[in-house]
Amino acid sequence: MNNMNKAYEPAVFTHDLSGTNSLDPKGALNIALTNSRRKSVARQVFAMWPNLRAASEKLAGLVTAIHPSPDGGYILTETIKRAFGAFKPGYGEGGGKDIDRACEFMTILLASADDIVRYKLYGRIDNNNCVIWEPFSEPIGEWVKQHGILELAWEEVPNKSIPDIYQWILAGKILSYTDSEMVMSYKNRPKRVTPQLRLVK
Repeated sequence: MNNMNKAYEPAVFTHDLSGTNSLDPKGALNIALTNSRRKSVARQVFAMWPNLRAASEKLAGLVTAIHPSPDGGYILTETIKRAFGAFKPGYGEGGGKDIDRACEFMTILLASADDIVRYKLYGRIDNNNCVIWEPFSEPIGEWVKQHGILELAWEEVPNKSIPDIYQWILAGKILSYTDSEMVMSYKNRPKRVTPQLRLVK
């Protein structure tokens, strides 16, 4: 159970929750797609790969559109922008096979776990008390409703060592078992090394 009696502390980033749709999975994903200017390509990719839409919406629900990133932006927007880079023309080996593009997209979604755990998230209940979100335990929006949270505050944890296990915990939250296996196989596959041409004198 979260700590209900912890005194509310100032944090690196705060957000008042009144009148926002940034906690709703579809609303949060729409905000990220708009801010990253990826709506057009998203329509094409999601039509071909509905599992990528499902994974993206689950990530959006888990972290919201307002979770800060170490780069000063928002984790969801930055992740979505990078993920759709896998579908750029000529991406990857041999122009990029569709299955490889999908695997790379999901791999980038999972990499967001490293940034998520760099923060401690507090939810203010009143002027004196807050609760603390356990990373990946439940979608932040559901957590907010459960505790009647008025404001969110993120505190960056300095010099935090990030083990790989967090990415696989996130995989269990946003990917199907089949997709998780596919990504694992993709990540463990030996990368092709392009031979270097040497100038003969």
